[in-house]
Formats: sequence, C-alpha cells, structure tokens
Amino acid sequence: MLKLIEIRNSSLGYDTATKSCKSSYSLKEVYLNPDHIILMRENTSLGSRAQRESLIEGMDENASFTEVIISTPGHMSKVLNVVGSPEKLYEDFQRTRE
Repeated sequence: MLKLIEIRNSSLGYDTATKSCKSSYSLKEVYLNPDHIILMRENTSLGSRAQRESLIEGMDENASFTEVIISTPGHMSKVLNVVGSPEKLYEDFQRTRE
C-alpha cells in the first residue's frame, strides 16, 4: 500500500466582495493500492493557488501537488489531489514494488 496525503477542498460559498468562490482546504491520509493508479500528473492550478494564498496553515507555499487518477470498481475512475510531485510519488511507488 502507498500512503498519500490528500488535499481536500470544501466550498464555503460565493464571496460577492471579491467575486470569487471561497474554499477551505484540509489534509487527510489515504492508503492506495498502487495497482489501481491509472495516471499521475502535476496539478499546476493547485500549486499556483498555493503560491497566491495559504491553503493550509503552516504549509510551504512552494509545495507541489499531483493529480492521481485511480480505477474503482465498475470501471470508473476517481481523482485524488495529493501533496508531492509526480516524481516523488513515483519513487515512493517504486519502493513499494521492491
């Protein structure tokens, strides 16, 4: 199993003053069977947002994020946004294979 830190987004509604949607972010540990990973790619939009504003108190503004697409029962897919670069996650994935 591969331990990942998922970054979750919850909508707080529309802010008429800034004319934008407000969001709240939280972190959660998830354990994933690496055999279910279909695709991993850098989530540049989440990375850009983290540089503009603090998503999680104490989180490094230069943190990188990866979009991980996994297969689920019924041939569906699910997207997880996790903390870390695709390269780092791939290295962790390779270690689970050893």
